[in-house]
Amino acid sequence: MEPGPARPELAPRADLALRARGRRDAALAQLLPVLGLVVLAVGLAWSRHLRLGRAVPREPRSVQGPSPLWVDPAGARVTRAPAWIDPRWLEHLRDALAQETPFVLGAPVSLEPLAARLGALSFVARVGRCETTPAGLALELTLREPV
Repeated sequence: MEPGPARPELAPRADLALRARGRRDAALAQLLPVLGLVVLAVGLAWSRHLRLGRAVPREPRSVQGPSPLWVDPAGARVTRAPAWIDPRWLEHLRDALAQETPFVLGAPVSLEPLAARLGALSFVARVGRCETTPAGLALELTLREPV
């Protein structure tokens, strides 16, 4: 068997560059189908958005007015608490607030039942404040100190 034409020997750097480019090309080849699917999904979502936008006539913004702001007691957060507070109390308080239904800010809502439920918790000595403010729901509780 006769040897074929001699291949020129590649310098080590050139060989590394060819291998790196080969890996980069392979990675790009794997990325192209994913990119195609993303473009397809965005196109489908956009076309659906356009179809739904035409199907539902919308009133001008001035006729609708501003949308109401909702207060969800379940989303309440503690802004100040004594260092000695038992973390279980905070869990009980969050559970009690999670049972409350959201309401529209500024709507005539009686917060007396909420204040009574919070006052009935074993670790609450007094409910000092339970009212709505422009920022949402404001609660001020006086806690019993553990013995």
